[in-house]
Amino acid sequence: METISLTSDNNYYNTEKSNNIRNMIRCEKIIARMFSLLYDLSYNLYRILVICEYFAYYILVYEKIMILMGRKYFFDFVFIEITREVQYIYNTS
Repeated sequence: METISLTSDNNYYNTEKSNNIRNMIRCEKIIARMFSLLYDLSYNLYRILVICEYFAYYILVYEKIMILMGRKYFFDFVFIEITREVQYIYNTS
């Protein structure tokens, strides 16, 4: 008849329990990282939408100016405005 020691069963139980705890911690870290990446993605998408809204507004404004001024002066005006925006960004950074 084979005897089973209580210490070996207890060690197995503790090892199994600690493995389960390690796996749970790994899963929590993975889930936290996924939520962090999702937040970063949503923030970057928000920034892209703001930039698109900014350019859409300027396109609408330029289109109205083009109708008022005519095509000949429109491209000169756009070039001056783009130069002004670039200078502003360069000076503020």
